[in-house]
Amino acid sequence: MIEIFHNPRFDFIGKRKIAVTFSLFFFFGSILLTIFRGYNYNIDFTGGTELQYRFKTAMTEGGLREALDKAGISAEVTTLRGKNLSQPDWLLKIQGGETDVKGKVRDAIRAAFPAAGDSVLATTTIGARVGKELKRGATWATIWSAILLLIYVSVRFELMYAVGAVVATFHDVFFVLFFFSLFQIEFSLTVLAAILTLVGYSINDTIVVYDRIREQVKKQRGLPYAQVVNDAINQTLSRTILTVCTVLFAVIILLIFGGETLKTMGIALLIGVITGTYSSIFIAAPILIEWHDRRAAHAALSK
Repeated sequence: MIEIFHNPRFDFIGKRKIAVTFSLFFFFGSILLTIFRGYNYNIDFTGGTELQYRFKTAMTEGGLREALDKAGISAEVTTLRGKNLSQPDWLLKIQGGETDVKGKVRDAIRAAFPAAGDSVLATTTIGARVGKELKRGATWATIWSAILLLIYVSVRFELMYAVGAVVATFHDVFFVLFFFSLFQIEFSLTVLAAILTLVGYSINDTIVVYDRIREQVKKQRGLPYAQVVNDAINQTLSRTILTVCTVLFAVIILLIFGGETLKTMGIALLIGVITGTYSSIFIAAPILIEWHDRRAAHAALSK
């Protein structure tokens, strides 16, 4: 395996109190922002109308947005490229339950581009009730993933490992939610897919560290548990950096070439991959040490 660091000796565990304080700030900040600021949900969650347009002449995203803005219509504009099309189709998403939104969009486009030769290929209306059900489904999907992860890690390791892994995973989710609420980045189903993807990435990164910790506990009997954990983190450091860099390359390509449709997904993945690496070292490992020390102290008192 390629080694970026040869026999590293970084004191990660010695900085755990600073890291935990930093993470608690973002955790409570995420909760407060959720309560008082909320999220910028798109029509997947709020309800609205989705129109698929096709034009005979070339059209630009900026031109369409400007035409709709002049008519007072706030819409998400994305391109749909087909293999056999000389010009892409356009997907317009308009939030809210405004009546005759299709007619208003048509009038705005024809007023701005009278020779465009527009035609509507498909119209989809998402009701507010469907949006609420999607929110509920998203919440339960995250909760069930955490429960299943708790069971899986408990079976593979033991309960204290499972608790650390799940807390670290939710830490990453809250970190993403914090940034999306703070900057009011649009929250869509693709962002939800990114968050669920991050749950899997975060747990995988944590388990790699846990595997090495378990190996070192057997090899380094007699040494302080915190030192064993710190050694294990250092031994997996090269692998962790190589993994995160590889994933970041893919995410950056997604952000650059993915278009507006996948941009928010790329942002969520970018934040989550960085925090996933951070939480495996500074959240999951300290929880393990704290649990071990408390258990050892309780066992000493019981004698």
